[in-house]
Amino acid sequence: MGSNKKMLLTLTFMGGLVSWAWFPNTRLNLIEETPKVVVQEQISTTLDMYFPMIRDTVWVYNGTTYLDTLTVSVDFIRGNAIQLRYQAPDSTFLKIYVEEDDGIYEVATIEDVYAKKDYTDIRQYKYALIPMPIELCDWQISNSAHRILFNMDIDINTEFGNLNGIEIVTLEPDVFYKHYYADKIGLAKIQIYRDDRLVMTYSLDEYSQDSPLREKVRVYWADVENNRLVYEDVEVFSRTNEEPRHFLSDLLSMTHEKYVPALTNHAFIQSIYKDEHSGIIYVDMSDEYLLMNYDKNTEYLVVQSLLNTVATYYQGVEIILSVDRKPYRSSQLHFDDNELIPINLVSIEPLS
Repeated sequence: MGSNKKMLLTLTFMGGLVSWAWFPNTRLNLIEETPKVVVQEQISTTLDMYFPMIRDTVWVYNGTTYLDTLTVSVDFIRGNAIQLRYQAPDSTFLKIYVEEDDGIYEVATIEDVYAKKDYTDIRQYKYALIPMPIELCDWQISNSAHRILFNMDIDINTEFGNLNGIEIVTLEPDVFYKHYYADKIGLAKIQIYRDDRLVMTYSLDEYSQDSPLREKVRVYWADVENNRLVYEDVEVFSRTNEEPRHFLSDLLSMTHEKYVPALTNHAFIQSIYKDEHSGIIYVDMSDEYLLMNYDKNTEYLVVQSLLNTVATYYQGVEIILSVDRKPYRSSQLHFDDNELIPINLVSIEPLS
C-alpha cells in the first residue's frame, strides 16, 4: 500500500477531514433531501448500541482488494476514553475516542505505531463522530467537512451478515463517505465516493469478543556454548489494558532445552518507558533479577538478551537498565547510574 493509499485509509476511519474549501452546492442538496423519519417514543437509543466500548473486541474488514484487509482491536479503555488499533497489511495506526454526554468524539490519531502504548490521555483535535441524542441531524466538523446522520433505520449488507443500524454521511469538496454503524457491533461498513462514483468499500467480515490482540514479538535467548544470542519470533496474545511489560516478562521467562532465558528466579519487568524525543528506553527490573547465578560471560549474554528483546519491540538502540529504580550492579557486572547501554546485534542467529 503506497503512501497515498495509507493516507486515504487513515482518513477513511476518521471520516476524512483534510481540505479547507467549501463543498459544492450539489452536496448540500443531500441535506435538504434527507427524508423525515418519525421515531416511535418507545424506541430508546444509546451510544452503546452503535459504538460499544467492550474489552478484547476485534473487527476485521475486507476492502475492495485482498490487500485492503483491516483489523481493528481495543488496546486500552480508560474511563470514558477508548484506544482502537487499526492494522493494515503494511501499517498500523491508533485512534482515540471519548464518550461525552452529547456524543462520541474522535480526539487523536497516532500513526506508524510499532509498540503497544497507552495514548488515551492524548487530545489533538475534537470531531463529533456520533451525536447524542441519536436522531436525524447534521453538524459541521471543519470549514470544509460536514456530517449528516442520514438514516436511523437502514439494512446493512456485509460479509459478516445482514445487519441493521444507522447511516452517517461525511461530505467534503471532492469526496464523501458513508459510515454504517450496526446495533451492538459498531462500525460495520464504509463506502467512499469520488465524483459520485463508489471507489472503495470496507465491509465487516469478522466480529468477535473475548479476542486478545495478536502480534509477533522477537525474543532473544543466550546461546552460552557458542557465545552468542539466538532469537525466535513468537506470537503473543495481549488483552485490553495489558501493558507490554507483562507479556514481555512472560516471553522472556520461557525456558529452552538448549538456551538460557533472559529471566529466571521469578524476575519480572517492573516498568518500561521510551523517551520519544531521545529514543532512549528505560527498563526497571524487580529485585529477583540480581539473583541469577552465572559466570560473567553468561550473565552478560543474559542481560543482552533482555535488552535486545525490549529494544527490538520498542525500536530503540540504547537502554538505561535499573533494578528497583537503582543502577544494575551484581558481583560481576554493573552499570553506572543513567549509563546508556548500546544494543548488541552482532553474532545473533535465528533459533534453530
